[in-house]
Amino acid sequence: MEQKATAVDKQKFYDWITDALYPHKVMTAYEVSEALAAKKYIPLATRQAVQPRMTELKEKGVLNTCGKKFDERTKKWVTAYTLA
Repeated sequence: MEQKATAVDKQKFYDWITDALYPHKVMTAYEVSEALAAKKYIPLATRQAVQPRMTELKEKGVLNTCGKKFDERTKKWVTAYTLA
């Protein structure tokens, strides 16, 4: 029973992430988390909240990496994603 709930939760996250990147946006994991927090889907905008699901979507071929963006918050170059 618990395993089924986890699969549903992951699918919700997948849907939220693809909605945030639709139609042709280029966003970092932190930017996606900010979009989800603004919609009250997640309580805090943190990269750690969405990065594992984004990695899974990349492995499934749903997302592509498309270079780097400079993150003003961390002052580092981070991976940018777009829908495949």
